[in-house]
Amino acid sequence: MSKITDQMDAEQRDADAISLKLDSITAGIAELDRLITEFQNSPGTLSAADQAAVDKIQSVISGLRSKAEGISTTPPTPPTP
Repeated sequence: MSKITDQMDAEQRDADAISLKLDSITAGIAELDRLITEFQNSPGTLSAADQAAVDKIQSVISGLRSKAEGISTTPPTPPTP
């Protein structure tokens, strides 16, 4: 294999690993959103402590979602020779 092919293979492995990690993060956020929605829609009222916990979780999830959305997935433009 050439150096270029070896480098491309290494980059692809890195990209695949990053993609899997991002998929895991996305799934985790979706699951937490589902649990929060389920919790919020449960019958009865929440105690002040429970509501504060839900609000904190929602705030953390919002921050994580913003960070995840801020990740650029656009490959850089190669320089013009």
